[in-house]
Amino acid sequence: MTLENNIRSTDEMLKDIFHGALHEIRTPINAITTAVRLLNDSPEENQEFRKELIQMITTPAENLSANADSVLGEGRVFSIQLPIR
Repeated sequence: MTLENNIRSTDEMLKDIFHGALHEIRTPINAITTAVRLLNDSPEENQEFRKELIQMITTPAENLSANADSVLGEGRVFSIQLPIR
């Protein structure tokens, strides 16, 4: 395998990782956005439904936070530290 092929292969792998990370971020954001819209449109009298919507916001928000922590942790693996002279 040539250096050019290695670079292309690495580039494709990084693109796949990036697209996977975007999907993992967008999915909970979409769920949160939808639940907030429903919460804003729901009558205040329907407290049980509103509680369900709040849970629909809380769970994806927690997942998003965990995903961000995971991505940031994996980013540290890829970081390169160069000594300063």
